[in-house]
Amino acid sequence: MRRIKVDLRTAALATSAPETSLALSDLISRHSRQRADLGLAPRLRKWSEALGDLIAWDIGPEMLRQATAAMLTQGYSPASINRDLSALGQVYLWAIDQRLSPPGFVSPTRLVRRLPEAMRRVSLTPGELAALKAAAIRISPLFGLFAAMLSDSGARRSEVLERSWPELDMEQGRMRVPRTKNGDSRWLFFSPTTMELARSLAKPTGLMFPGRVKTDPIDYRKAWARATGEIGRPDLHMHDLRHEAANGLIERGVPIATAAALLGHRDHTILLRRYANDLGRDHLQQAQATRWGTAA
Repeated sequence: MRRIKVDLRTAALATSAPETSLALSDLISRHSRQRADLGLAPRLRKWSEALGDLIAWDIGPEMLRQATAAMLTQGYSPASINRDLSALGQVYLWAIDQRLSPPGFVSPTRLVRRLPEAMRRVSLTPGELAALKAAAIRISPLFGLFAAMLSDSGARRSEVLERSWPELDMEQGRMRVPRTKNGDSRWLFFSPTTMELARSLAKPTGLMFPGRVKTDPIDYRKAWARATGEIGRPDLHMHDLRHEAANGLIERGVPIATAAALLGHRDHTILLRRYANDLGRDHLQQAQATRWGTAA
């Protein structure tokens, strides 16, 4: 076998020159152009307006701590502040990956502790879930398919809405999302019942859920409000179906790492923080009872 010689020293030293004087606003602008698919522009706008004239690499964690404290005082929710910090963090991680930052640079967002968020707790019985799906189909079979796909996969709304018919493998009951919120790709999996509905609605080309402009997905917020109102659960959000899917995986003993992969979390500790500590308590208690030998 022929060996290929590699000059590791030359390769290691051949790093591109960092842009040491790059302003934060310019960095955000570049990121927004390159990664418009992430839809972070609204969350990044406030950072660009407030700190955009500063050199991106000069912004430290203490500056961000003071900024988040001010946002909290002005009435921003902890969840919104955390999402804004995460959006800025994605810009910095992208900059590091693109070698725009100085050597050894660490994103300042990594050193800012996220604010505690009040956990949104929802309870959706199997009967209520079935009623919701039935109501969605009555409103529109296509909307019924959308609701079923969210429920089956625990996907984020945009991950389903932005898909086209050729992306759906109805025989295997799966669909690949090329790029998720965190920048990775992942697979969504669907039940045979959902795929049966999909076959009855399938088209050879185009978006699965088109809006008035056929190249853009529909919103479905009005349809969702109508469906949840019909079953007497106007408090439900679309995202609650993702929450319910996570809870179901945990309650049925699916390993946390597997559940996290199914839901598209890059770090499984996110799943532990958001769901397992409270929503999985019955399952955890049952696990302890099994250990003690007292499980029913």
